[in-house]
Amino acid sequence: MVSAEGSNSKTAEVAKKIKELLIESPDDRVDAARLDELRKVFAQRTQDMHATTSSNSTIQLKWKEFLQQKHKLFIKQLCDRIAQGKRTAIRTIWGVVATTPVPNGDHNIVSTDLLLDWIRAMSFVPDVMEDKTIRNMLQAEFLNPYRDVQYYTMIAIARCAHELYGKQMEGKDIAERAERILEILTMMQLPTSQKDLDSQGGLLFCPPEDAVPKDDSNDDAEAIGFDDASEDSSESDSEDEQPAAKRAKISAAKAIKPMFTFQKVSCHRLAWSKAWLAMLKLDLPPIALKKALRFLPGNVLPLVPHPLRFSDFFMEAYNHGGVVSVLALDGLFLLITTHGLEYPNFYKQLYRLITPSLLYVKYRTRFFRLLDKCLTRNEMLPTHVVAAFVKRLLRCTLVAPVPSVLFVLALCSNLLRKRLEMACLVHRNDDEWKDGFDAETDDPEEANALQSSLWEICALERHYYPAVSTLAKSVGREQELSTPLYNLDDFLAHTYQSLFEQERNKRKQQKGKGTVPLTFVRPDSLFAEKDVFHGLLAVPSSQLHKGAN
Repeated sequence: MVSAEGSNSKTAEVAKKIKELLIESPDDRVDAARLDELRKVFAQRTQDMHATTSSNSTIQLKWKEFLQQKHKLFIKQLCDRIAQGKRTAIRTIWGVVATTPVPNGDHNIVSTDLLLDWIRAMSFVPDVMEDKTIRNMLQAEFLNPYRDVQYYTMIAIARCAHELYGKQMEGKDIAERAERILEILTMMQLPTSQKDLDSQGGLLFCPPEDAVPKDDSNDDAEAIGFDDASEDSSESDSEDEQPAAKRAKISAAKAIKPMFTFQKVSCHRLAWSKAWLAMLKLDLPPIALKKALRFLPGNVLPLVPHPLRFSDFFMEAYNHGGVVSVLALDGLFLLITTHGLEYPNFYKQLYRLITPSLLYVKYRTRFFRLLDKCLTRNEMLPTHVVAAFVKRLLRCTLVAPVPSVLFVLALCSNLLRKRLEMACLVHRNDDEWKDGFDAETDDPEEANALQSSLWEICALERHYYPAVSTLAKSVGREQELSTPLYNLDDFLAHTYQSLFEQERNKRKQQKGKGTVPLTFVRPDSLFAEKDVFHGLLAVPSSQLHKGAN
């Protein structure tokens, strides 16, 4: 009896302390200390909040309901401060996640509900993308060190994205919130293999060695890849061999130690895929859309079970036009060449992207690299289509910056040497011939490029920049057939700054040698030939050569 009274007295003291600590303070430091003290109090009562109570234990039931109710209020106060960008509140809620696991059979797991509350709050932080301190803190202290936290965070992001999608359907503006959640998603470093998952990063809640996952037969099959991720490979097997192969894989899996979902790389990849697919359904602002298009080809498509599920997103972005189409080209080309996506209008849309303004944009290097792959690696592409690309590219170079002109000339030179059928475009000099090229159409099939000539090369031979002029004079010449193809990576590195530095280094090497080029033709007087003062200050040729020597 005394023991029960003592326990009730202690419970009353804890309840009183919780109520006092829930009173907010206007001072930021005092308020942060108050929330951290609350975290410690609730950490000591975790078992009471998740305890199973009998129906006749009214006191325990009321105590459990009290703790859960006050804990929700505590989390709400934390989330309100996180939404204001308070870094101390972010660390505090991480402490809550670390001290408030959710019982799952004979082991504890990370609370997805707490992570969902945290993601919701982070979607309101105004400077989560610009604040490097917050970004480094998220990556170094929370997302990357613990693989189970990473796994359940991806699940929480998918749930939050579905909530935002519902609000989007109601006509509410969720663009800024979606952009901030996308930023958190891009901070994660997903393991590339089961070995990486086992060796890199730890677990916040390690399951006991004797713990057994629920439905371990299905889990084992999924752990070795016989799940949603192996659909493509299993379809290739014959109907007779498929059941036997399946039984063999499951038998092999049973010999392996059972693993929980957060310990399997296949489950991480599936959660990664679901989180991204849920985010890409949202109306992302232009900056976030461009970031997603740059991130997906190298960090998502190679890892997800079914990359083709992202094809609708890439095709829609590819048809968007402008810089968005240029960025979508990378992922779409990867889906076509690696994963068998059929997109008949790919080259038609690629042809439409080639405009003079494209040769000035920030992402032109990325576009040039992919354009080279699209035109040189596809041997099934008809010659008249390749000729249309060459003609349109050279037409654009007439008003393009020097770095872009140099790359296009090198690319066209390689294509002319690979496609000898296009030699007529360079050597056609019939005076009665009429140019049949249609520069207005956006369809390379209808451009009639083979009925034209590359007169643009002759114009570039008179370019003001000597390197352009020299390169243009060599394009399509017979002497080029015996020389190796250009390494286009060398031309991708060109910028106005690099070209300027290159010329300046030449001047330094030539300094004092009297060979600094000032003009194409050595002058014999100060004034031009048709000038009224021509010959007035003429220098005798003997002295001119003497001075040069």
